[in-house]
Amino acid sequence: MSGALIGEVWRIADVLLAVRMPRTPCENLSLRMNFDRFHVRFNATGRVGALLKVLSPGTVAAGDPITVEDRPDHDITVADLATGVDAGQMQRLLDSGVPLARSVRAKAQRVVARG
Repeated sequence: MSGALIGEVWRIADVLLAVRMPRTPCENLSLRMNFDRFHVRFNATGRVGALLKVLSPGTVAAGDPITVEDRPDHDITVADLATGVDAGQMQRLLDSGVPLARSVRAKAQRVVARG
């Protein structure tokens, strides 16, 4: 999932999903692992999951194939957002027309403003 593009649309059976943002672990993972700041180090690897928005609900079953229905015209992946992006990448994301999660749009605007 970390290689999925922000805004990519997936179909699983009759369910339609949109990739919205990284799903990164919080401090609870560090506490569970008994390893201070483990979650920060984990995020830095870019091997994170994705939070998805349900565009069309339905039923899925184990083993159902996942097909990419739509791939946006930018190169920003879930891993990129987790590990860090530059102003040019974020400007491309903003210009792509992809409906962004509020937090992703705010982050993109902050990065672009800092240049």
